[in-house]
Amino acid sequence: MNKLQYDHKDLPTSHKIRMPQAFMQYAAGAMVEFSDRTLLTAAPYTWDYGDEGEERIIEDSRFAKALKVEVFVVPARVKYVQFPQWYFCPICRRFQPIDAWQREAEELESGGGNLYRSRRRRPGQSTKPHKAFSPHCSRRECRSRMLIPSRVVVACPRGHIDDFPWVKWVHYRNIGGPQPICCEHPVLKFESGGGGTESGEDIRIICTHCQAIATLRGAFAASAFSQINKEEGSPLFTCTGRLPDFGSSNVCHETPRALVRGASALYFPMLRSSLVISSQLNSLEPDIDDLAYRFEEYQALCSADPEDEDQKFSCILASPIEEYKGLEKLHLSQVELIDQLCIVRVFLGYSRIRPVARRDEEGFVHSRLPQDKTYPAYEAYGEGIFLRFSEEALKKWVELTPRAVERAALVERNRQRSLFADDRHEVVSAKFLLLHTLAHLLIRELSLVSGYNVAEIAERIYCADREANNCEFDMAGILIYVAGGDAEGTLGGLIRQGRVDTLPQIFQRALQRAEYCSNDPLCGESQGQGQDGQNLAACHACSLLPETSCEEFNAFLDRGVVVGTLQEPDIGFFGGKWEHSEQ
Repeated sequence: MNKLQYDHKDLPTSHKIRMPQAFMQYAAGAMVEFSDRTLLTAAPYTWDYGDEGEERIIEDSRFAKALKVEVFVVPARVKYVQFPQWYFCPICRRFQPIDAWQREAEELESGGGNLYRSRRRRPGQSTKPHKAFSPHCSRRECRSRMLIPSRVVVACPRGHIDDFPWVKWVHYRNIGGPQPICCEHPVLKFESGGGGTESGEDIRIICTHCQAIATLRGAFAASAFSQINKEEGSPLFTCTGRLPDFGSSNVCHETPRALVRGASALYFPMLRSSLVISSQLNSLEPDIDDLAYRFEEYQALCSADPEDEDQKFSCILASPIEEYKGLEKLHLSQVELIDQLCIVRVFLGYSRIRPVARRDEEGFVHSRLPQDKTYPAYEAYGEGIFLRFSEEALKKWVELTPRAVERAALVERNRQRSLFADDRHEVVSAKFLLLHTLAHLLIRELSLVSGYNVAEIAERIYCADREANNCEFDMAGILIYVAGGDAEGTLGGLIRQGRVDTLPQIFQRALQRAEYCSNDPLCGESQGQGQDGQNLAACHACSLLPETSCEEFNAFLDRGVVVGTLQEPDIGFFGGKWEHSEQ
């Protein structure tokens, strides 16, 4: 797997991250916990892409048109910026920005001696400070001890982020009464009771110059700063408009919110991926979020031809569906074994405090500058199994099983009340609930026999209904694939499980395991579990996958629509009563 070094003029370059991490959990605007410090990934325009004329270009005209760029470029080196700035020493408890820590170290190295008597330099020894500063406290009793980064930051809904206003807070929230907002020479100490209370009462900040003392009690309330501003009648705590990843600050009238550094609300990345296919299908140039874009892939997979060199992926000749004994009872109409496929992944931007559904929505921070004509991207090569289901059978099941439709409607209502209500354009239908849950069940089963870890196997759901989605086409397919950074792809362990002698047994075992969960009856009878109750009969013991595997972040899952529940065993698509009913 390709690894990318981080690079910055003031930072060491010994740390490495995997290529997918630079586009997923550690993309631009995200904080990365390294062993010696915490950094924030810089904006892609600062990254290195190789010398001019030698950049590695990804050619995917269909994807580029959908994102309105010219090309995609693979980064050679990702850069980081120092954030957060505030660090404290676990020994002496001094608390100050990292620049102050570095000045102390440089003064000591240059022989300043203001901290303690420094060693005499040898003749000719350079007094030039080191280019890269490894965070540490220079006091004799603390020397060589690593510093600890502040675990509290502030952010606003427009995507800005900054250090917590420690100096303002300790003086305004002084236990003995408000002090001047900034004493002449504030010197802070950080103390923690170790209780880990959510209220912040166990954290004390002390100004040793004026003896102001404050805890973080009340700081994490969503309206904490707004309430203080209201009490004061002035904008005492306002957003600085800072974007450390872009190295800029903008005018912002929002009131920030204090969050723990690892809080999920601090970072909502927007990523998109695309299966590379022939661009000949791209006649309407749909947007990447339109169902029509994925329908092009669905058409290509349904018409896969081992002899077609223009389809941009290769498949091997699978056996006719009639030879898959037992699959005809599962309403599977097509199996394709894709021995070489390419997935292109792009990071579009992020938001903070709340997720956004569209790139033109306020609060979305674009990963590229307006004048840029490209996105950074990376390719993942691999193999996959494509399964297509009978549209006729699905329509009959929906018509004859109203309880399955009601379960999907419950998930949709929970989704509409959730934090991510605007993150999808299409409704969660019974058909989607079925295909998505089935993909999870098959991935869990395939991981046991294919030789791949479950986190390496991913899904791509092709689901559309003319009436439910107000479109001109239907889709009912699942692509289960593995893809890595090696251009030579994977080893064939997955598609081997798609053969006539293995796939029917894998399918049956997946359905059998889905009938019972170790958390039943609580799991099977759930009316909403997981993030904002967007799952029904689905939990970590039976259906959930690592986040790298699921397109929907482990939401919209229900074993009930697949195999029924203990209370309603006949509502599932597989083995339900609808198969024996007359319309």
